[in-house]
Amino acid sequence: ASIMSRSNNMSSNYSASNNNYNNDDNDHHLKVKNRVALLQLPVTHNKEHNLQTAIKYIRQAQNAGARLCVLPEIWNSPYATAAFPEYAELLPQVGDGLSESLAAVVSSAAGGDDGDIAWGKSSLMLMEMAKSTNMYIVGGSIPEVVMHQINNEAETKVDYYNTCLIINPHGTVVAKHRKVHLFDVNVPGGIQFKESETLTKGDLGATYFDVVEEEQGEKFEVETEGGSIGDIDKRNSDGCGLGRIGVGICYDIRFPEYALLLTQIHQCKILIYPGAFNLTTGPAHWELLQRARAVDGQCYVLTASPARMPPSSPTITTTVEENAGDSHNEIETSSKQYPHYSAWGHSSIISPWGEVIATCDENPAIVIADLDMDKVEEMRMSIPTMMQKRHDLYRLVEGRSAPNDYAGST
Repeated sequence: ASIMSRSNNMSSNYSASNNNYNNDDNDHHLKVKNRVALLQLPVTHNKEHNLQTAIKYIRQAQNAGARLCVLPEIWNSPYATAAFPEYAELLPQVGDGLSESLAAVVSSAAGGDDGDIAWGKSSLMLMEMAKSTNMYIVGGSIPEVVMHQINNEAETKVDYYNTCLIINPHGTVVAKHRKVHLFDVNVPGGIQFKESETLTKGDLGATYFDVVEEEQGEKFEVETEGGSIGDIDKRNSDGCGLGRIGVGICYDIRFPEYALLLTQIHQCKILIYPGAFNLTTGPAHWELLQRARAVDGQCYVLTASPARMPPSSPTITTTVEENAGDSHNEIETSSKQYPHYSAWGHSSIISPWGEVIATCDENPAIVIADLDMDKVEEMRMSIPTMMQKRHDLYRLVEGRSAPNDYAGST
């Protein structure tokens, strides 16, 4: 994967370490102040291969000094409505961590009922990697299956969601977003797609989380004015934190009301949208919408897309060598062939002024930038639209379905 960055001081050939989750040599990977990484990784029909690719890219983000990395929308599955049920997994809830996952595995091995709620490989990998790399991971999105007991538990209702997990450096889920607005479109001569054929609208309200610098004495690398790299103790530095971050998924970016909830009611300074725009909407609206949300919210906007892939041939089972050991495993494959979806790519980082400060093309890449969070307050003070709202004419109110109802206005 190529690594894109604006900084001339940053190496362009970071290499991934081996794919073992438990690579705990974090002392050799100092984080750089407010550095973020967007992982535009290639996605195949092979889930196990996709997991291994994600591990490699997350390791590259760690090697690059990122504090936070973002995966793309639907990175473990083909982007096809018929594929979502096959690739869907049970996912953890906010507050769940690796200790809960271990308890579920132990219970399952002992024949306990809790084994029925054991989480899938994708979420477990993200939790393990967040802890191993000491990074925040915005886990793109994966298909989630949720089973509800109805009619006094006589029947089971199954729902599928397009879901993003956000995991802190302890491996704990700190936020969870189910795609609020489903991608149901029919553009004449362009794209026709209907997520609602399989998926259910998200029901978790506005999603946001705080990047907390809580490890005492944690060190960050910073670039000095002379271009050299020095260490700072985060306890004695100002502006080290990325602060509060809001999350949406792909089509959610088309709805300014949702973004305004995040920036004006919940005070987010960064908005992140894993997304998979296509070759019809991508060239027309992808960058435009990102810049619009950045200017509307006077905030940074980060987007992570899958890389564009050629139409694939039918998958076959292959044998791979595990890490540096002698053992071999057969990779899981999908025996079905799903309609090909061409992602636009062009993962990007937009400033509060609406500038594209880092981006890439459609090929596999990692986009890296160091965010100057002072620019958010600078923008909000110099053009103070948030303090100039006409509440006598209009107001923004969070919906009643949100977990924490907000009855006021901004």
